[in-house]
Amino acid sequence: MVVDTRFESLESPTDDDITRWFSHKKVGKIIDAFRYVDQEQKEEAAARAKANHKTTFKVVSKVQGDIVSWLFDSDLKKYGSLKRISELHPSYTPLEYPLFHPIGEDGYQVNILHKNVSSSSTAARKKVTMREFFVYHIQDRPKSFSTMLNGRRLFQQILVDKYTIIEAQRLHFICGKQHELRCDTYQTLRGMQSGGNIDVSTAGQRVILPSSFTGGARYMMQNYLDAMCLCRWFSYPDFFITITCNPNWPEVKRFLKDTTLKSEDRPDILCRLFKLKLDAMIKLVKDKSLFGMVQAVVYTIEFQKRGIPHAHICIFLHPSSKIHNPKDVDKFISAEIPNKDSDPDLYKLVSDHMIHGPCSDANPKCTCMRLILKVFRYVSACEATWRIFAIDVHYRLPSVMRLAFHFPGEQQVIYGANEDIEDILNKTTNASSMFTGWFECNKNYDLAKSLTYSEFPTKFVWKKQLRKWEPRLRGFAIGKVHVVPPAFDEAYYLTILLNKVKGPECFEDIRTVDGVVCESFRDACYKRGLLDDDKQLKKQVILLPDII
Repeated sequence: MVVDTRFESLESPTDDDITRWFSHKKVGKIIDAFRYVDQEQKEEAAARAKANHKTTFKVVSKVQGDIVSWLFDSDLKKYGSLKRISELHPSYTPLEYPLFHPIGEDGYQVNILHKNVSSSSTAARKKVTMREFFVYHIQDRPKSFSTMLNGRRLFQQILVDKYTIIEAQRLHFICGKQHELRCDTYQTLRGMQSGGNIDVSTAGQRVILPSSFTGGARYMMQNYLDAMCLCRWFSYPDFFITITCNPNWPEVKRFLKDTTLKSEDRPDILCRLFKLKLDAMIKLVKDKSLFGMVQAVVYTIEFQKRGIPHAHICIFLHPSSKIHNPKDVDKFISAEIPNKDSDPDLYKLVSDHMIHGPCSDANPKCTCMRLILKVFRYVSACEATWRIFAIDVHYRLPSVMRLAFHFPGEQQVIYGANEDIEDILNKTTNASSMFTGWFECNKNYDLAKSLTYSEFPTKFVWKKQLRKWEPRLRGFAIGKVHVVPPAFDEAYYLTILLNKVKGPECFEDIRTVDGVVCESFRDACYKRGLLDDDKQLKKQVILLPDII
């Protein structure tokens, strides 16, 4: 990458400095070339309109040899039609944003290796991802002027553009893998083998969009159910707090004081500062006991109509710090406007940030009157930056471990479409699961026999590579059995029992009541007195308003 050293001595370039730099002979030649293309397209469009016939635009930029020499020679060629350039092509970004790449330096390409990593390395991840590449290029560096970071609205545009490309590549990767991977139960594959069918390429179903894909429907639902699990464990939250990013924070003004930029021109700074303040607030609440002893915290990040981030926080207090009467509420919450004379600082904060100004007919240009933004989904520059930086949009403490379960022999098996069925069934990892590992652990540890399945993660850790449970040495986690609606019959009754039965060593032990093995999980529930009234059904209705 070539850096113009004339800017190294400048603390912060002014608009005149930037204009002079773009007036440089070489850069001016590039801009003239693009102006030439634009003018020729306009002239051809006018000629076609006059002739009253339809044809495609002919003028595009064709690169022959080195892109730098092509740009400086202004060697423009013509095609018969427009050509699409892949987002992974090194010239894609320079051609789309020539002001940010005035000498045509390459953009992202798929074969860039990580630092100190060779192509023969055995590292799991050897190559730089598109997200990592772009994050590297939007960093502030001392004594180096970045055209991109001073691009104002064009910088916001490239942030949103790159985020959408990154997301598209992730979806493309998942879609590509779905052609290779399939999912079915272990029992079904055993049946196929017994019947002489060894072709697994048509069996099972393709893996759908995983719950780990941020923003997906399964991702949102799983996080919602995890939050409900915290409610079940710690009761209802005691505080609901919203913290919003303020573009006029003193830190933002200090950072931009020697520039001509506005706060909205640097969404990367707004996101980083908001994350720092959010983490500081969570630490203050959790470690400093601002509202009392805290047991759990969960928050989610959203983006306002103006595009700036805000967080919705739920705080669960320890029973000794719970709010029991109105006087306890008054210690933390005030619904009155502070006195302007006795507390001017607090009055200013409330009047500036917590009082909604006139709107409707009195002020039709008010932010809340932008109805179009309520109808359409859009991605702001701040949201794009937040996701490019890979900052979590959901946080919870303690962690919630999702506990899978299944009927005998019906654990899910992931396999390649071209794998041999014998190899699939002979893998010991496919024959075992987290659920059956619970049975094995109950055989080996006395402590395990005193815990239900949902309580198990508080004392044990699932080792995915070893496919077994081991005693927990540090930390704390809550278990959440996957929720099943009553319409699923036996699976629903099994979930009820998994929250009651302790220390089973096999499926029969779960159905055993007073030494008698019941024929079904439903019968076991009735015999234990778990279905004598509608309390369990009401509990499911509360936990599953979006599923039932």
